[in-house]
Amino acid sequence: MIYAIRQRGQRQTLVEMSATDLNWVPWDPYVTYSSVNTAVAHRWVRDGKEHETGLFVDDDGKLRYAPRGS
Repeated sequence: MIYAIRQRGQRQTLVEMSATDLNWVPWDPYVTYSSVNTAVAHRWVRDGKEHETGLFVDDDGKLRYAPRGS
């Protein structure tokens, strides 16, 4: 999986997808995707920014990952 920032206008959301998914994103003139490394994705979540990933900060402040369906 890779992480990317999806931008629609001023709204930015961290998303996760496979490299294949990133290559096959439907073209939309109002949406852009920029891949980011894991460190940037982790900081994004720790900073409380909007994301659609399995990443979360637990009660002890540790960054965790909850796979889909859990």
